[in-house]
Amino acid sequence: MGCSTKQLRGISARTELAAIVRCYSANHRPRKEHELDAFRNEASLRSAVERATAALDSENKQFDHQRRIRRDSKSSAKGALSSILPQLRRCRRFDQLIDLIETALSEIKGIGPLYVYDTALRIGAKLGLLPDKVYLHSGTRTGAKYLGLRTDVPALRTEDLPRELQGMPLYEVEDILCIYKDNFSSANGVRSAKTSANASRISSGARACGCGPWPSRTG
Repeated sequence: MGCSTKQLRGISARTELAAIVRCYSANHRPRKEHELDAFRNEASLRSAVERATAALDSENKQFDHQRRIRRDSKSSAKGALSSILPQLRRCRRFDQLIDLIETALSEIKGIGPLYVYDTALRIGAKLGLLPDKVYLHSGTRTGAKYLGLRTDVPALRTEDLPRELQGMPLYEVEDILCIYKDNFSSANGVRSAKTSANASRISSGARACGCGPWPSRTG
């Protein structure tokens, strides 16, 4: 199911969010599942770490939103995480994993919260550990702000989310907040000028839901 102009023009903030969820499910979920399945099927934790730190997809192509990270920074990240494989294996929850990765990479120049999260998510797929919170980096924090959610915490719990998002895996909620961050109305239905302009672009089919290039993950 794609998003047509009629579907997203002049509808309420809550209805718009539900429509975006449907669009994400139809057009972005297969891409995310393919990404995580490829890491689940890596031959070893070491190979998963090597590919995750290099930010390479299953065809060894760079993930678009991490192209700007310097090669030497990613190489340093590979060395740092490859040296703590036993500690990574001992993690039993995603929050333990991401905290361990964040600490290990904290001194590497050019490595930010989004890289840490994406790397942890991909390694977590190999370890069978997925987020039980929605982690707020720059992009997701902006999406949360436009939805009227808390932004003064490092992560959101399921009960903090609008009901349209509560039944989804929380890594998909992170994806939605980041991808569609400029397309959300505020929680009370009042749109900023920027949000209205971007929502108009969604309804014209120029940026999302299979009607044009996917919005990019940034932040």
